[in-house]
Amino acid sequence: APLLPRPHRRTYTHSNLLFLLTILILCPPLVASHMEKREGFRRFDHDTRRLPRPASDLSTSLGLAPNDDGDLVVSIFLMGGCIGQYDVVVGGDGANDTPTQYRCAEVSDGTLVYDPTHDMFEDRARMPRKRYRHDSVVSGGDIWVVGGRDGNDEVVREIDVYDPPRDKWITVALLPPEFAVSDHAMWAHGDSIFIAGGYDRNRHAVPYTLEINAATTLLNHGGFDGAGVRPPVELVFERRADMGTARGDVSGLNFGGTGYAVGGFSHEDGFCQPLATVEAYDPHTR
Repeated sequence: APLLPRPHRRTYTHSNLLFLLTILILCPPLVASHMEKREGFRRFDHDTRRLPRPASDLSTSLGLAPNDDGDLVVSIFLMGGCIGQYDVVVGGDGANDTPTQYRCAEVSDGTLVYDPTHDMFEDRARMPRKRYRHDSVVSGGDIWVVGGRDGNDEVVREIDVYDPPRDKWITVALLPPEFAVSDHAMWAHGDSIFIAGGYDRNRHAVPYTLEINAATTLLNHGGFDGAGVRPPVELVFERRADMGTARGDVSGLNFGGTGYAVGGFSHEDGFCQPLATVEAYDPHTR
């Protein structure tokens, strides 16, 4: 049975950021040594190509994909995105009118794989639906694609999962309407996927943090084994501690088990000023 969403007293802290800043300030030789080892990557010594097609507001994930010899190699997965121009939808001047919005004229359902070792792009199986302003993350070797908006600027609730070796997509569950977002932060830790912030269907920034039990949700669905298309199941998730600041257009990552939500915008000032704050989420603190 799905877990009921409920707030937990897990906290966001800034202590980890202070620790990282201390390393940068007090240990420059260590940082310099590390950057020297990564010089080839940092300077992009390999001969990079242009994207096969222009795109924005897509998601990127690092995973394993089979090459022409059948070997699994580290690859970069680029999914969906806006591949057309943005249209301006002018809002009214009244306090209750819809503000001016920018919508993508053409949204992609493409799955593009880039092999950085051989500098090659390859089209793979298309996503089950078009979306942009979404996010993706790897959990258990599969790529989970969550949130975003479609060509009608509606928030996408379906959660699609991609198996790179099989080159196959499935739709495992749907986000609850009250937690469906775009432009959110997302990261994976253990068997869980965390979603923080984003914009709801009304383009209001939200402070929510959700923990999705990816392993259990996939198990309940049945996964990629067997024939036929299985319908989505109820999402197994819990609502965790809210962020201190509601934010969309936010970036997120996992470092050492701690999730970080970086920057973003808020609707409260008309999306005028980007946020300078960084919030850290500790899943082990109650």
